[in-house]
Amino acid sequence: MALGIGGILLSLLLLSFSDLPDTEELENPKSELASEIIADDGSVLGRYFIENRVPVDFSELSPFVEQALVATEDERYYSHSGIDFRALGRSFVKTFMLGDKSSGGASTITQQLAKLLLQAKKRTASSGGYRKN
Repeated sequence: MALGIGGILLSLLLLSFSDLPDTEELENPKSELASEIIADDGSVLGRYFIENRVPVDFSELSPFVEQALVATEDERYYSHSGIDFRALGRSFVKTFMLGDKSSGGASTITQQLAKLLLQAKKRTASSGGYRKN
């Protein structure tokens, strides 16, 4: 038990010295929207992008999208603060103690978002070109 807690504390310590995004970046992520070339009549002639993203207001989404995301990715989303310790414990027991490598992850929607934002920051820093569509 002490070894597990020590490992978690060591991981947190190492992460604190890594290139994590600051609070401002987490609250206001860069969306990397596609640049659109628009004709006189308002039609889109083409897009230049690294990731083909188009902005959508939250109100335009069906309420079923949120429900489906929570149901498939993080069923206890509304009952934890970003880390689901029950899922983390289950994954630890199944993976390390029982040797079941296909036991599934314990990541929450919050953890997945943080991972995506960190990967996007690294990708933006290293990318050079745009693609045309």
